[in-house]
Amino acid sequence: SFSCGVCSGRPENSPVRLAAGTAFRGRLEVFHDGQWGTVCGRNFSNTEAEVVCNQLGLLGGTALGAASVPGSGPIWLSQVACEGLEWGLRQCDHAGWGIHTCSHAEDVAISCSRTADAPQMCCGANSQVFLAITTGPACAEAGHLQGGGADRTLLSRVYGAASSWTSTVDASSLSVGSHYSLCVDTDGVFGSIDPGAVDLIYITPLTQLGTVAIRQGTAQRVLLHCDSCTDATTVYLATSCDSSDLSAESTASVRLQGSGELWEMQVDTSGLQLGNTYLVCLDLDGASTAQSPGDSGLQAYLCNVMTAPEWIYPTENQTFDVTCDGCTDATEVFLTDRDCEALPQPADFPRASLVNSGLPDAWSAVLDGSVLQAGHYYRLCIDLDGANSTFTGGPAGFDVYSSGVIAYEPQGGMVLRATTSQEFVLDCLSGCQRKAEAYLATACKPPAESAVIISSDPNATTTTTSPASNLPTSTPRSRFGWTGMAWTLSLDASMLRPGGRYRLCTDLDGPYADLTSGDTGLNVYLSSATTDIPLSLVQLPEQTIGPILCAACSTATRGYLGTSCDGPVIGPRLPYERGDQTPQEEGEFLHSVVYDTEVQEVWVWDPLPTTTTASPSDNDTSDNGTSGNLTIIDISNASNDTSDIPGRTGSYVNVSYQVPRNVVTPNTWYWSKASGDGALESNPDGAGWMLNLNAENLTVGYHYKLCLDVDGYGQVLGYGDTGLTAFLSPLTPFETSSAVSATAQLTLACPSGALGATAYLSTSCDSTLPASTVMTPSSGERTASGDLLSTATPGRCTLQLDTSELPRGQQLTICAGVVGRNLPLGQMAAPTIGDTRVSVFVTPVISTSTPRGHNVLLLGPGERVHMECSNCTVLTEVFLTSGDCFAGVATGNVSFFTTPTTFLSATASLGFWAADLDTQGLPPGKAYRLCVDLDGLANSTQGGGDSGQIVRVSGVLSVAKMG
Repeated sequence: SFSCGVCSGRPENSPVRLAAGTAFRGRLEVFHDGQWGTVCGRNFSNTEAEVVCNQLGLLGGTALGAASVPGSGPIWLSQVACEGLEWGLRQCDHAGWGIHTCSHAEDVAISCSRTADAPQMCCGANSQVFLAITTGPACAEAGHLQGGGADRTLLSRVYGAASSWTSTVDASSLSVGSHYSLCVDTDGVFGSIDPGAVDLIYITPLTQLGTVAIRQGTAQRVLLHCDSCTDATTVYLATSCDSSDLSAESTASVRLQGSGELWEMQVDTSGLQLGNTYLVCLDLDGASTAQSPGDSGLQAYLCNVMTAPEWIYPTENQTFDVTCDGCTDATEVFLTDRDCEALPQPADFPRASLVNSGLPDAWSAVLDGSVLQAGHYYRLCIDLDGANSTFTGGPAGFDVYSSGVIAYEPQGGMVLRATTSQEFVLDCLSGCQRKAEAYLATACKPPAESAVIISSDPNATTTTTSPASNLPTSTPRSRFGWTGMAWTLSLDASMLRPGGRYRLCTDLDGPYADLTSGDTGLNVYLSSATTDIPLSLVQLPEQTIGPILCAACSTATRGYLGTSCDGPVIGPRLPYERGDQTPQEEGEFLHSVVYDTEVQEVWVWDPLPTTTTASPSDNDTSDNGTSGNLTIIDISNASNDTSDIPGRTGSYVNVSYQVPRNVVTPNTWYWSKASGDGALESNPDGAGWMLNLNAENLTVGYHYKLCLDVDGYGQVLGYGDTGLTAFLSPLTPFETSSAVSATAQLTLACPSGALGATAYLSTSCDSTLPASTVMTPSSGERTASGDLLSTATPGRCTLQLDTSELPRGQQLTICAGVVGRNLPLGQMAAPTIGDTRVSVFVTPVISTSTPRGHNVLLLGPGERVHMECSNCTVLTEVFLTSGDCFAGVATGNVSFFTTPTTFLSATASLGFWAADLDTQGLPPGKAYRLCVDLDGLANSTQGGGDSGQIVRVSGVLSVAKMG
């Protein structure tokens, strides 16, 4: 494309003129059928005016409406409609000569112009253009090029701009890396005017052009596609590639690195101006003087946007967070499917201003995603000074996928695992159809057009790291299903790694259409953990939960409890909130955390080091469950070695400092630790793993997610939701007998947060029930609910229950929930009923006696105990223990003193039974629990428990009267 004036010409069969004005302005008249007449102004626009001005040999063209001086005679034309490419008014559509319904009051007037800076060369229908290796006046000498150049082509005019022209030439025979003159022959090859040069054209060796983003720094990389480049080729960035332009701003020239078609330039842009667009100037033969640098057609926009989301949802008011060095409150961003330089119209892709989130470089904008089409990629554009005109704006270096799928849940609430037929229910906002496909992957496929890769890290690679080198990084694709009410998806995840975190990728029009697959923004964690028992712990340090069954786990596996497994809950601490995750120990290295999508490593020292870059609330450790100073030092580029910090040695941790989305005042940030975690240990009592945690910061009465990082911190998998939860019980284990009678009043160990809880006995606890649920009795299953009441003893509470409807000899658990609590704990739901793991045994033994009275036995092999037991049989077994009944029987635990078990024998009295116990191995002078199992130890249907009866073993064999 180039600029060229319009050569004048007046076809004799239809001349035009401007009357009642000047040579450039007046009433439009046309000559037809031997006389002049006017033109009706209805629907006469600037397009028609430009055609008339062009016909007159003038520039411009503006329709002025009705002429100030109406004409006379015929009205020749009405309903005139031009496209803008016509050479005269006669070529435009109209109602027909003399056909109209107008009056002379509607005669149209126009104005034309010829400005002083208008091109001196004029082009017309016969003009031709060609490229020549010569410059300036030598275009005339080049004539019609033979070989070594392109043939002449006819010109065609660009619609809507009278002085702008375009031509298509065959450049296949030209030499890449060389400059050619653009020669214009205004009157064609058969005319008398010699061709002249209007521009200098560089034949670029690059195969992919456009504008890319680059950051400000000493080693910035741009990947070039060039099949003619060599290691001698040099490049640089500049405002002009003309070496004679002394005012041009530029970087130093560097040699390309690479081979074949892929080459990389690495330039120092630290001296360039943020917000400017620079040409990529390329000298194909480098130091050789045969060729000179030229504009490669690739441009680089300098902006320091470090991070941005990879997805957005096609709905209004989407919060869009970016990390940007150099952005201000005036900076604007927008998404577009065109070049960023083609500024969007307000109704098309509206701009949004950035707002600082309270931390350096952390910015957010609220974008209207409703103008986006689901399944499409959009370019993120940024204009550093917004409405100001200093900078024009350009690409930020990120392509954003408009995801129609905004949420998912496993089919039937099941946990997703690394097996076949993993079922999803998809929440699809728009764009879903039966031919749409989805898959899980470590990274979703980037758009095919993203061929130019920008990186601020000279050591960075563009390859995707697999979570395990011997495992696939994605599942096979699967098509969407439709149930009539919801979209569904079934994936085969059997080849993926258990405990891995994967992205849900969608291709909304299938593999053979125009759209490419993109990232929905949804993480899918393939759980590797199960458990056979409810997980429960109390609000104390050094709590152990388990056993956790996990084939993929090892001693490197880390775990924690939290409201979310995506890291700490974002935001300032709220009233009544003591924390919602288990804390870590000072000086322990923890997993990486995310700071506005960018991993930041920091050091934590106690005591306080001498130099810090501290948090907005320095040394504030209130309500975080640990003591001492919490100091934040950003050393994100440091290694594990501490020798580079003078005077300090030790280990380091990662600390989360994320910004709340809505902040009332600018200085209300709270810095909280990353979610504390612990290492898995082998279960000493059998299969599975045990997890040791500090639970003193958790809130009583809530269920917390169990989050596991299967391969441990510093590796590639990261934390994920196992689908298991642990209940923070309001009760601690019994310190006295757990047997209950028909009407039981239990004295329990209760933390301060337990008072006001409701509780009941049941065979199992329903964790979906709200804590406010009042249970009604169910025969054989549960009792009615009761309240935990305070006692005079601190840390103790009572629970009175009616167990008369429960069968005897059964182990039950106490289910409890803290009602009336409404803490704003991030993603935590309302409190629910949970399993306290405090078990009680409904004893069938009503009373006991011994031949010597007072429930006293002697040391011997056959010491008899009589008992009243309504449900006992000859299968019932009993024994004495100094510890908890059945606590160590199964594993052979010998830390307790226990008698061998013995079966009951019937007596002459109905409901009364006898047992002969071998007490020879018991230390005398102690009290022992009488334990009973109604159906015997060999039968696990009912299990056993504490009968509630105490038997004492005496070492005194006889007493004789002295004297």
